[in-house]
Amino acid sequence: MKSNFQSAEILENDLMKTIRGYSGYQVAKAREKTDRRLREFFSEQLKKVEKQISDYNKNIEQNNNETFQETFNKVSSTLRTVLQSLQNPVYQISVPAKIYPGTLHQLYEYEIQLKNQVEIFSEEVQELKNIDFETEGSDFMNHLFDLIDGINQTMSERELLIMGEMN
Repeated sequence: MKSNFQSAEILENDLMKTIRGYSGYQVAKAREKTDRRLREFFSEQLKKVEKQISDYNKNIEQNNNETFQETFNKVSSTLRTVLQSLQNPVYQISVPAKIYPGTLHQLYEYEIQLKNQVEIFSEEVQELKNIDFETEGSDFMNHLFDLIDGINQTMSERELLIMGEMN
C-alpha cells in the first residue's frame, strides 16, 4: 500500500506543477476546488483547440470529400461533448471522511492520463495546417477522432470513479 501512496503523491505533485490552483484530494475541504480547477484547466485548453479546428474548417469545406467532412463533424461533435462534460459534470463531489489510497491513486492516474491525452490532441491539431487534405485528410481526421474519443472515455471512467467513491 505504501508504494501506491508514494506513487499517488508523485502523480499529485505532477498535477500541482501543471495546473495552477490544483491541490489534490487529500484534504477533504479542497476536493471540490481541485476538481473545479482541473475541469477549468482542461476546458481552457480544449477551447483553444476547438478554435483552431474551426479555423481549419474553411480548408475542410473546400474539400468535397464527404467521408472527410463526416469525420471532421464527428471530431467537432465529440469535442463539444467533452467540453460540455467539463463545464457541467454529471457528479458533485461531496466530502467523504476518507478516500482510500487505491481510489486516490486511480483518480490521479486518470487525471495524468487526461493531461497527457489533451496535450497530444492539442499537438496533433496543430498539424492540421500541414495536412494535404486530398491525400491525408480522412486518415488524419480519423486519428483526431480516436484521440478525442480517448479523452472522452478517460473522462467517463474518472466520473464513474468519483460517483462511486466520492458522492
